[in-house]
Amino acid sequence: LFADDTQPLPMNWQASGRNPTVFIDHAARRTTLIDPRLPAPTVDRKRGRSAPPARRQNLDKNGNLLDLASRTAEIALLVEERLPELAPKIRKKLRLIERLGAVALARLANDVDLITAISILDSDDPAGSSEFEEKLNHFYASLHRSGYGKGPQKVK
Repeated sequence: LFADDTQPLPMNWQASGRNPTVFIDHAARRTTLIDPRLPAPTVDRKRGRSAPPARRQNLDKNGNLLDLASRTAEIALLVEERLPELAPKIRKKLRLIERLGAVALARLANDVDLITAISILDSDDPAGSSEFEEKLNHFYASLHRSGYGKGPQKVK
């Protein structure tokens, strides 16, 4: 292979001399007789027939492995309890994810019903929300004892 003399030298490179031409790399502070415009050798990897290609793992933004296909039964149960009107549609989509895996998940990535079902799975359990409600009720009671409350005549 030969270098294309019509192309400019890469940034921070300089050619000096005629015979032989010396190429100076100002960034790395080195000289060479090899033209930097030579095409880079490409590594042609041939895969053997013994091993299949590695499957792409579905990772979330934190790098954790997503395994939604194994949790479809759990999602279906939660949807039955909390969203009975959407349950048949969501069960159908969950079965599709079980069968086709990542392909179906990619196709249904923007499906509102499925996103709602998954968010139910990820949401806090009701026990945590009742603790919050207790704290909120205690706060309102302390406000009421202090003389603050609802209505125009209750404001201090």
